[in-house]
Amino acid sequence: MAVVGPKMINPIHAITVLSVSILLFGCGSRSHPVPDTTLREPLPSRQFDPSPVLNLLSPQFLTRLSPQFGSPEVQIQGQGNAAEVRVDYPLVTQNEDDYYSCIIKIEPGGTTLTPSAVQRHNSTYTNLVAQLPEQIAGIARTNEKARLAMRLIHSLKPITIGSRAVSMFLLTPQGGVSRVIFTTSDEMFDVSLDIRSHFTAGVSTPAISLTNLATSISTMYNERPNN
Repeated sequence: MAVVGPKMINPIHAITVLSVSILLFGCGSRSHPVPDTTLREPLPSRQFDPSPVLNLLSPQFLTRLSPQFGSPEVQIQGQGNAAEVRVDYPLVTQNEDDYYSCIIKIEPGGTTLTPSAVQRHNSTYTNLVAQLPEQIAGIARTNEKARLAMRLIHSLKPITIGSRAVSMFLLTPQGGVSRVIFTTSDEMFDVSLDIRSHFTAGVSTPAISLTNLATSISTMYNERPNN
């Protein structure tokens, strides 16, 4: 009779987790975004006014995020209980498919990021850290998919911004997708920050830290006049 040892979790499992996380966080390409499937609750029955956060995102502030790339193209859209600011940074490239975009979405607090969702996110990180790294660390030295899975796992590490926050980064040498979501300290707004990028090797791109950006927005929100 064969002796069955402890079940090993291999890189294929990690890639499955990676794919599910991409869908959970609604990240896609510039022209074909994946539908946002983040767990949601019914919208609050109140008039939604995103201006307390939206007013912080001035063109000057957005340009300062990466000043060496000049003035980015900024688009502001509002629909129902959401407002979105899209910032496209100009790249010096011969490839028209290269892009680097930052998307900031503002919604009523608890719409996208609930306390229970954060708890599940943090539990997933804890479980993955406990199971995966030791088993795939050796493989990750030579296997790009395993390295990608390891980077994703570490990006899920709990963060502290505002009332609650989560993060996810899926990056390769050619770009990728990143997301940080936080709820303002007064629970009034959920703020989602995405960076979506794809670029040819050798093309210079902005180096925006979403965690630092989210922290800056949260701090400015808390320190705004008449708060």
